[in-house]
Amino acid sequence: MEILRAAAFLIALGAAVGAVLSLGGAVSDRLDVFSHFVPIYLAAGTVALIARLVTRSDGAAVTLGPAGLAIVVSAALMAPDLIAATTRRPATATGETLKLIQLNLWEHNRDPAATAGWIEGQDADIVVLEEATGQGRTRRRSPRALYPTAPPPPSPAARRP
Repeated sequence: MEILRAAAFLIALGAAVGAVLSLGGAVSDRLDVFSHFVPIYLAAGTVALIARLVTRSDGAAVTLGPAGLAIVVSAALMAPDLIAATTRRPATATGETLKLIQLNLWEHNRDPAATAGWIEGQDADIVVLEEATGQGRTRRRSPRALYPTAPPPPSPAARRP
């Protein structure tokens, strides 16, 4: 039982630390990565809480604190998305639609011709291309032929070395 208590405490502590660090995403892009694992912190906090309650021993508050913190912080972070997902109704199409393609062409694109063919076949209203340099240039023909409002290519001085 001691091993279960110790494991429950470590799981609760790890979940609490991760959940609290995920709050830092509001002020730091680096800490925002922790918010991607909030459902895991919630599950780990719940598992630690259940494991600690099963052991029924003195000192349970040592584990209950971090487990509760992980559960509360994770639930608070997830609640707005869960509420929005259950209460939001999808908009109905009332007329014209707009098709937008945003594509990172990747400088090391292995098949630029196929990528260009896919872009041309989409009949998009707006196309935004990123990393369209080097192998990322996927043009079979000038984008101006399909999209006459394309900006001019950057000058060689403006390109990355």
